[in-house]
Amino acid sequence: MDPLDRVFGHLDRWRHLPAYQLERRADVFFSVYLKEVVEKVTHVTLEDVMIPELPIKHDGTSQSDKVDYALFAKDRSRVFFVELKTDAGSRRES
Repeated sequence: MDPLDRVFGHLDRWRHLPAYQLERRADVFFSVYLKEVVEKVTHVTLEDVMIPELPIKHDGTSQSDKVDYALFAKDRSRVFFVELKTDAGSRRES
């Protein structure tokens, strides 16, 4: 079996374990395809630069939240924040 197929097989099986955090381990694999997917969905050409775990500061406070990825339009007209969700239980309504 191809080593990469084994890696994805492990990720797929282990994601169901109670304490396993798939998103933290799989994000580098998804990042390989992310630019292409965002371009296809948005019809916007993107820069090659992709910033993972970008902190976004809350208005008027010193607190921040991190977005999984920030991608930038080639013409600098837009920034796309992408949150990777591999488990419906990790979503908050807010």
